[in-house]
Amino acid sequence: MIEPKVVVAITAFNAQQFIAGCLSSLENQDYKNLEIYVVDNNLTDDTLNIIQKFNGVRLIKNKKNNGVCSVRNKIIKRSIFDLNNMLWKKINIKKSEKS
Repeated sequence: MIEPKVVVAITAFNAQQFIAGCLSSLENQDYKNLEIYVVDNNLTDDTLNIIQKFNGVRLIKNKKNNGVCSVRNKIIKRSIFDLNNMLWKKINIKKSEKS
C-alpha cells in the first residue's frame, strides 16, 4: 500500500531557537512520505543556516515578510497533492520513539 504524501509547511521568521527541533522531529517520524517546505519569511537571524543542515527540506525565500496566506499559496503552487484532502490547521505530530 502506498502511503499518501503529507505536505508539511513551516513559516519561519527568526525561528533559530525552534527550527532545528521542529525539523529533527519531522526527520524522526515513522511516516516517511513527507514533503517538507520551510518558507523564509525574510529571516534576519541564523535560521537559514540551521535549515540548510537538513536534507530534503525545500526552502522558499520571500524578500519580505508576506504573512501566512501568501506562504500557503506559494506552497500550494510548488507542491503536488490532492487539494480536496488539504487541511490548514494546527496538529500535533506523534512523538517518535526514535526521538
